[in-house]
Amino acid sequence: VVLLMAVSVLGGVEGTAVDLLITGRSDGALSNMLRMAPFDVLAYVGIVALRNGWRLSLHLSAERARADRLSSQLANSQLAVLRAQLHPHFFFNTLNAVAEMIHRDPEVADRMITRLGVFLRSSLDTSHVQEVPLEQELETLSAYLDIVRMRFGSRIDFAVDAASEALLVSVPPLILQPLVENAVRHGLEPSERGGLIRVTIRRRGDALHMEVRDNGVG
Repeated sequence: VVLLMAVSVLGGVEGTAVDLLITGRSDGALSNMLRMAPFDVLAYVGIVALRNGWRLSLHLSAERARADRLSSQLANSQLAVLRAQLHPHFFFNTLNAVAEMIHRDPEVADRMITRLGVFLRSSLDTSHVQEVPLEQELETLSAYLDIVRMRFGSRIDFAVDAASEALLVSVPPLILQPLVENAVRHGLEPSERGGLIRVTIRRRGDALHMEVRDNGVG
């Protein structure tokens, strides 16, 4: 921009000098310089505006990227807090159920410990990853559901309906288990008759729709 203004001024000075040498007058060059001055100013303003607009665009892009990162981190933190709140409750209840079953029905207690081991191993294996295939997430959920079935018997039933085209879609690990556990704790466990928990998963374009419903008291 400074170079443009300098060239404009130098052009006017050069024209004036030439007029003085040839004609002894400088009116034409000076008038041309004055006539072109508004266009030079407009060019200067335009270049400054383009430069500032480009810098603002870069700044906004960086801020959007930063906001997206913060949003992702917040979602991950909220999910981690939810897991931390629900897992101890589930583990203690399962251990209590094993302690009750070990004398009354050792075979069921043994199966419960085995499935709890599968669930714990899956939880540890996915504790440092952001996404897993839905198929793997359903295997982890299956281990949890088996434990619940052994604890509550026929009082609580489950139906999992996942579309085959959704099985390879990546999802956050342990995204379903806390939702199902909430349905057990607040929907069916307080009900004397128990009930059904239905998990439905469908792929809709680029989105994955996961629904957990129960017919209990909640």
